[in-house]
Amino acid sequence: MSAKKQVAILLVLGLFFAVASINEIFAQDKPTTARQIASGQKLKIQGIVVKRGPDSFKVRDTKSLETDVVLTDATKVRTHNHGIFRGGTPYVADYIVRGLRLQVEGVGNIEGQLVASLVKFDEQDLRTAQALQVYVEPVEQLGESNQQRISATEQNAAKLAGQIDENT
Repeated sequence: MSAKKQVAILLVLGLFFAVASINEIFAQDKPTTARQIASGQKLKIQGIVVKRGPDSFKVRDTKSLETDVVLTDATKVRTHNHGIFRGGTPYVADYIVRGLRLQVEGVGNIEGQLVASLVKFDEQDLRTAQALQVYVEPVEQLGESNQQRISATEQNAAKLAGQIDENT
C-alpha cells in the first residue's frame, strides 16, 4: 500500500472519530428529568449532589436523571472501603455537600423519593466538593442580591410608567 493511501485512510478514520465524538460532547447538555421510585423498590445510584436540604438532597446521575434522596437517623454515611481489612471512615450527614460525587443505596417511599440506608463517597471527592462550595456560595449570594435589585428596579420602572401615563 502506498504512503498516500495510508495517509488518506488515517485521515478518513480521524474524521470519523471526530464526528462520532461531537455527538457525545453535545449529548451532555440534555435536560434533566426527575426519577420516581416505586414504594419499596430497592435502588443503588451513583451521581453528583446538585441540591442540598436539611434532611434531603438531590442526586443527578450520568443519564441526567435527578433523584430526591431522604436522610434518616438510620442512614450511614461513610467513605468507600479501601483494602480488605480497612473499612470506610464514618461521617455525619452534614458532610454531604453540593458537588460531591457519591453512591446511595436505599428503598423508595410513597412520595417517589429514595430513603437512603447507606451513602458512600471518596475522601478526595469530598475535599474537591468542599473547595468548590467555598467559591460557589459567594457567587450565588451575589446573584440573589442582583435578582432582588433587578426586581426593585422593574417595580420602580412600572411606577414611573404609570405616573407618565397619568400625566399625559
